[in-house]
Amino acid sequence: MYPNPGKGSFTVTLNSPVTDGLIKIVSPAGNTIATYAINGSYRHINTSLPSGTYYVQVIAKDLIQTQQLFIVR
Repeated sequence: MYPNPGKGSFTVTLNSPVTDGLIKIVSPAGNTIATYAINGSYRHINTSLPSGTYYVQVIAKDLIQTQQLFIVR
């Protein structure tokens, strides 16, 4: 995932393409803030999230991956 830290726009890249996958942005409290579909090996996302720490989860058939995302505005 890059850039990280970023200003709200970032790209999620995967080693292998997925079909019918989901990308979830989750708050530190565990609340889902946004959900995006991913089909392939990358997805560019634009958000208007305020500065802070978030978690980005990629969920697909054989994959669950979580990374921290830092937004600095």
